Amino acid sequence: MNDSILTIMTDVNAVKLSDQLANNSALAAQYHNSAYQSLISGAGHDAQIIAKYVPTTMIFVPSIKGNSHSPSENTKSEYLVNGQLVLQQALYQLAYI
Repeated sequence: MNDSILTIMTDVNAVKLSDQLANNSALAAQYHNSAYQSLISGAGHDAQIIAKYVPTTMIFVPSIKGNSHSPSENTKSEYLVNGQLVLQQALYQLAYI
């Protein structure tokens, strides 16, 4: 018998994010000659809830040593700036192109 007790704190199903917005983000990365890849995130994000109501996507930047969602998470400033440039371009494309 296992003496540990699990308490379910939330019950949110996985959701498919917007292909159109993901493609737009890829074009924005290409515009800035940034390496990119499409991926499926298994992490829980606000996007899981928002995507039920509005088209949603996420832009991730690499963490040093791949540490993500932990106290040791850290990201190089250049990756943060690059992520911001990709987001800026993606928004510009949605507004004007």
